[in-house]
Amino acid sequence: MRTLLLGLLVSGCAMDAHDAASDEVATTAQDSTVLNNCAVGNAVNATGTISVGVGDSYTRSDLTMDLIGTNRCDCIDWQGVYDVDGEAAANAAYPTCRPDAFVNFTVSKPLGATAHFQVFSEMTDHIHNATDCSHSNLHMELWKSTGRGIWQRLWTGTQTAYWDGYRCFQTVGEASPSVASGLYRVKAVGTFANEQGYSTITISGS
Repeated sequence: MRTLLLGLLVSGCAMDAHDAASDEVATTAQDSTVLNNCAVGNAVNATGTISVGVGDSYTRSDLTMDLIGTNRCDCIDWQGVYDVDGEAAANAAYPTCRPDAFVNFTVSKPLGATAHFQVFSEMTDHIHNATDCSHSNLHMELWKSTGRGIWQRLWTGTQTAYWDGYRCFQTVGEASPSVASGLYRVKAVGTFANEQGYSTITISGS
């Protein structure tokens, strides 16, 4: 059974679940605009646009995140220093790693229609049994821009990875609010049990 830990934080107003207007139109997927897979600080990894019938997604591979080399983020080494000496030391030693992916989505939908965001991670390449899967997790945060570089956190959720007997995977965000037009940021990270590095994640909106 999937374990779910959800925290509903500050919200400017009550938001409904998927409404009829957003569910009546089939969504066409498209790829986000990748800016920098190894972005750090408050810089985003990618941007996307969501409109009527058009969704968007961004995938960051564990190979890009964890390995060393051109266009790689050195996150395995970052995590090793972080575990021993803390975040400041890890950032100084490996300045191209930020475990969390940041994606900005511009939602442009008519009044009454909404967008919804989810994060998915397949961890089976690294996790091969139920015990390790039950100690791995996927985390997501949803933020809304209120202008002038200020972001309001709408929702945060963490789910333990799910083992179906063969695979270790998880989706988080089903319970996150559906949102009206505006600029939103999704942050996400997948963490393995008993292994250095971070999992491949796909952040999607529709």
